[in-house]
Amino acid sequence: MFILVSEWLRNSGAEFRTIVALDPIDPTPFITTYCDLLRERAEIEPVYLQAYSNAPDVSAYVDRVKPDFVYIDGDHSLRGAMLDHLMVRSHARIIVHHDIHSQACPDTTLLWTALKQFEAPSFDTFEFTSQYPSVNGSFLGIGAMKRRSMQT
Repeated sequence: MFILVSEWLRNSGAEFRTIVALDPIDPTPFITTYCDLLRERAEIEPVYLQAYSNAPDVSAYVDRVKPDFVYIDGDHSLRGAMLDHLMVRSHARIIVHHDIHSQACPDTTLLWTALKQFEAPSFDTFEFTSQYPSVNGSFLGIGAMKRRSMQT
């Protein structure tokens, strides 16, 4: 998803200087090759942080870099996904949550329902939850929050 979302945004006109992937597992050969290609082109600095989002190094990195765009698809517990959101909400312009409409992930579905209401004063929300007719149930779903411009 990291590569897919990064490339889709780049091809849609997003101008990145740095992209960051955060995952507790070793980077896959696919991720390693993608990061090597970006470095060769010297267009974007890719960063792979092998850690959990609750690691002190991660919050220090986020505080220092203050990313504009964050895609949350890690800890699917209510507490974990909420803490990920709270870590970035003060500076991110776009926050995307995965599994917002999924019977397999009730905590992230519940969190998204609450966030739409609690973040309404500052963020517009967009949902992508369509299912194929052959799917028996509700799974996955993407929820995007875009910070409203500050009027002066």
